Amino acid sequence: MALLSSLGVNTVLGWDPAEFDETLLDAAQRHGIGVIMPFDLDPEADYTDPTVRQQLDNEVIAWVARYHNHPALRMWGLGNEVLHKIVHPAWVGPQDPHREQEAEAFSEWLVQTANDIHAVDADHPVTYRSAEDAFVGWIVTAVQRSSNPPGTWFVIGTNCYQDYLSKIVERWPESGMASPLWVSEFAPGGMAVPDRPDGFATMWGYVRHNPDWVLGGAVYAWTRNGPEGVDRNFGLTDDGTPVDGRSLDELSALFHAD
Repeated sequence: MALLSSLGVNTVLGWDPAEFDETLLDAAQRHGIGVIMPFDLDPEADYTDPTVRQQLDNEVIAWVARYHNHPALRMWGLGNEVLHKIVHPAWVGPQDPHREQEAEAFSEWLVQTANDIHAVDADHPVTYRSAEDAFVGWIVTAVQRSSNPPGTWFVIGTNCYQDYLSKIVERWPESGMASPLWVSEFAPGGMAVPDRPDGFATMWGYVRHNPDWVLGGAVYAWTRNGPEGVDRNFGLTDDGTPVDGRSLDELSALFHAD
């Protein structure tokens, strides 16, 4: 946390709720860093089943009750790329009817549970992190169908590793969502290590191009010793020891200048 703070990082996030606990929150608070707390959602759960939906909602509200008073809390992270694992992007072709039903049910559950979180804790936004913008339409439809559509406190994150990020940012005001966007994962995909600093600078330019509706961005990923195979390529450190110092220097300069 001390090293992250020195680099200009003001917020951290992740996936595993078991690691994002009071110990992590306390460490972040000591260094002036906020935390987006993650709640992992199973894409194979049956979101059409009312019993499953209610059980998950109960678990989420209990999680909110546990952490909502911690001063390091920044946002509630309700799921990451769940729709990406249920259905394919619309441009691929027709959906499997069962998968389509699950996607609709999940999106409805997501909006309802976000509202339930907000009813318990109106002081912290709720965010859902999406693979690029290919699945945002499902959420837009669920918001439009909701009898209690969430306000601007319901924030969508986009995970993007290519120049298409510039298009996502430009088009966001026409996305159908009234809420802000934030870039929940970014890195210059496909670039050789010597080119990565310039790639990060370009992508940070996309992130900050329209600050009126884009809150900020989170670099992926801090360590190569992570849970996913791509972490070996995108990780910036070996558990804190820089493996690509020029990228860290570039990111620190960008963060401190912002």
